[in-house]
Amino acid sequence: MWKLSKGGATVWVLPMINPVPKDLAWDSSRLLRILKISDAIYIPKPDKPTTVQKIPANGKLSEFLSKNTYKRLLKVIDRENLSHRFLLRIKPAYLGGIVYNQSLLQRGYIPWLDMNTFNNAVQKSKIKIIDLPWHSPEVGFEFMQNATVEQADYCLNLFLDSLDQVVLKAPLVAKAWSSGDLQAVLNDYSADPYNKCELSQKKYADEYKIIVDDEVVHQIQLLLNDNRTNVIVLPLDDVLKKEGIFDKLRDDGVEITAPPQ
Repeated sequence: MWKLSKGGATVWVLPMINPVPKDLAWDSSRLLRILKISDAIYIPKPDKPTTVQKIPANGKLSEFLSKNTYKRLLKVIDRENLSHRFLLRIKPAYLGGIVYNQSLLQRGYIPWLDMNTFNNAVQKSKIKIIDLPWHSPEVGFEFMQNATVEQADYCLNLFLDSLDQVVLKAPLVAKAWSSGDLQAVLNDYSADPYNKCELSQKKYADEYKIIVDDEVVHQIQLLLNDNRTNVIVLPLDDVLKKEGIFDKLRDDGVEITAPPQ
């Protein structure tokens, strides 16, 4: 956890990594100690759910992708023992994320935090939970509904590339994370393919910048003006990226202390 300080106020940042093994043993004792002395925990919550859309009955997925990408997708579906019948009816805007997440679940990973351990710690502390406004992926998906073959190929291949990389790197990241080796985490951790895909569309990138880079920073600044202690949960990508949340807070005079190595 990173510690943000300004004046007499403190905000602890709990970053999320994606994915983690199901059987990774989490030590939540430090989190529980911090929760017990904090006023509230802020957890990201998208402003509306995403509805997966399917290809019309008279359409085919192969019509939306290049031959090479379509062949690559079929190989991945076979390799990961996924359902052809279900996946080949999904529009490309949603397909990459579904294949990515289903493959990781098949391999014994879970997205983001171990929510059972996290929720148990939050419930034990009896801390106040506050929803943190977060971006909805619908803006990116709206664009992809009318995407060209080239655009659909780009995003689907991002997810397939990320899946191949995660299969190799996730065990190393999880081991480093569990042992507190932050540098090793940063060396092997890769950016979320959702962000890579959606940020390639200007409309989504503009919304993402406003909600994540500006509104979240503003929320943290308000908390740091309150002379209290709070906790906020954020994706690792967003806090550490160049000109991201931490860089903006440093420019505002916030002292940022990294986790002990």
